[in-house]
Amino acid sequence: MGLCKCPQRRVTNLFCFEHRENVCEHCMVSTHRQCVVRSYLQWLQDSDYSPDCPLCHLPLSDQETVRLVCYDVFHWGCVWGRARALPPHTAPAGHRCPTCGGPLFPPPNLEGPVAAALRARLSSAPWARASLGLPALPDQGPDPELDPPAGGWAAPSEPPPRPSPPQHAVVHVGGGAPTLLGSGPRKPLMGQRNRDPPRTRGR
Repeated sequence: MGLCKCPQRRVTNLFCFEHRENVCEHCMVSTHRQCVVRSYLQWLQDSDYSPDCPLCHLPLSDQETVRLVCYDVFHWGCVWGRARALPPHTAPAGHRCPTCGGPLFPPPNLEGPVAAALRARLSSAPWARASLGLPALPDQGPDPELDPPAGGWAAPSEPPPRPSPPQHAVVHVGGGAPTLLGSGPRKPLMGQRNRDPPRTRGR
């Protein structure tokens, strides 16, 4: 636990890995928007960290970022592109943090600066408004400035095509032996075989 140096002066267990100081949620949305923030205990256990976006592996400082309620931070363009790659009617629970699997959308009862900033950012995305309970906006595609950079996220691959259903056998009856079209040899019904009529003994 430590004291945050911002005007709020809150006691916090959150720690900015880049600036090596305690931070609160107010700091995270104002002066530490692009910083990796974890608990102070995590800093003591492993002070090594990557200042890159986990999705495109480019520096977080290169583009606008968004912080989820789990405190993981990404380029906003990468999150936008990843969400748009999902089916259009994906439920809110289907949008997850790519790093920890936590929810992308903040729970309705969650308050605080990080949740409020995330809701404000998501409200600008047409694909997110319905999940926030907001009216839909015309979807004109992602902002060109927010497109994921080259080598970033990859859209999910297309599902394999379904195999065509098997063709039905057609039986021509009448005039001669039945003929089966479109199928291989078949076993007799109920496992019985055609038998010759019983022979009668001559006297």
